[in-house]
Formats: sequence, structure tokens, C-alpha cells
Amino acid sequence: MDIDTSTGMTGGTGLPVEDDYEPKFIPMEDGSKVYVTDVETKRRFWPMFREMMDRQFMFGGTKYKMDGQADKEVTDWACEICPGTTGADWVLATMAKYIGRYKNFKRERDLLKIATYCFIMWLKMGHHLDEEHDEDVSKDKKDVEE
Repeated sequence: MDIDTSTGMTGGTGLPVEDDYEPKFIPMEDGSKVYVTDVETKRRFWPMFREMMDRQFMFGGTKYKMDGQADKEVTDWACEICPGTTGADWVLATMAKYIGRYKNFKRERDLLKIATYCFIMWLKMGHHLDEEHDEDVSKDKKDVEE
């Protein structure tokens, strides 16, 4: 993680650098590390991830706009010509491409693209218009068993 020594903040996100923070990880056979994602780690780094996603959306909104069509982006056009069975199979296929790229190259930007396409898929399927949302956040044992 980049630390701005002039401000004592991490990655320009406004997260304070805490000297006692020690990331926990699982060592892999190849020498790489897979870090633990406990609730505190998620809470601590969500603002950083959200800030990167904000930049991804702003850049993508400019990069993929369609000239003369203020109400559409390239993703909309691609879904129209390759709808598949969901109407947005192109988005799912693109996510699969970035999942493969991440597996091969482990580039952070590919994870950001996957997250971006998850949001686009959520919009395309109309979930932003749902009165109730199907969140997997229940601690009710009955819900877990379903």
C-alpha cells in the first residue's frame, strides 16, 4: 500500500496509517500470500476500494460514451447486438474475460473492471428499481439453510 509520508495517509484515500495494523495472510506454496478478509479489514479498506471504483466509473463514462447518444454507452450497444438469454450476456462474458485475466496476471485493474461490470449487470437487470433487495446478509439460520 502506498503511504503518503507528508500526510500520514494511505493511498490518498484519507485512511489513517496505523502503526499497529498487521495484515494477516495465508502463505501459498508458490511464495505468494492470500490475505485474510475479516470484517475489520473490509471496514478499513472499503473507502479505498470505493474511491478507486468512483474513478473507474467516471473514466469509463467518458471512455465508453457513444457520440450522439447521451442515453447510451458502448455496453448498451454491445448488449443490444449480443443479448444472449439474459439480455446482457455480453456483460457476463466480459466479466468472465476479466476473471481469466486476473487469474493469469493478478492485476488489480481487472478486479476493478469485474466490480464495475457487476454494478452494470445489477443496473441492466433492473435491480436498482426493486422495492426489496435480495441481500445475503441475514444471520437467521433458516435463511442460511435455504
